Amino acid sequence: MQLQIHESYSPISVAQIREIERRLGMQLPQCYIDFLLNYNVGFPEKSGFLYCSEKANQLGAVNRFLGIHNGKYNNLNDYLMLYKEREKRIPSNLIPIATDPGGNLICLSIDGNDLGNVYFWDHDLEAEDESEVNYSNVYFIANSLEEFLHNLRNFD
Repeated sequence: MQLQIHESYSPISVAQIREIERRLGMQLPQCYIDFLLNYNVGFPEKSGFLYCSEKANQLGAVNRFLGIHNGKYNNLNDYLMLYKEREKRIPSNLIPIATDPGGNLICLSIDGNDLGNVYFWDHDLEAEDESEVNYSNVYFIANSLEEFLHNLRNFD
């Protein structure tokens, strides 16, 4: 299956990715680096996914993938600043890689026992205090970015 992503931005360089890694203080998984080099921002033609919540399997959709650019919207640097550096709203080992239509995040684990896993972060259930940030509003989607991308589908 070929991934179709529309409205991608200009290609980026490895140097731009290394700058983000320097800011994070860790390496991004190679699968995500490859994704950024091939698709810098954009919305997927097939955007639907399933995630597991405490209630049951839920439907979600990718609105836009984040990327590296100087624009105002869907900017990975801005999301890293907002959710990790300035306010620490998501667990420390997760980075946002996409948004859904409701302002939630699709995140990738870049460290720890769940390295490479993809998650849905529900902003409606986020912790009130950064000292309480944990996985209580984070739901499993896939074991890897490749699996997540492969399983994207259209929903009726």
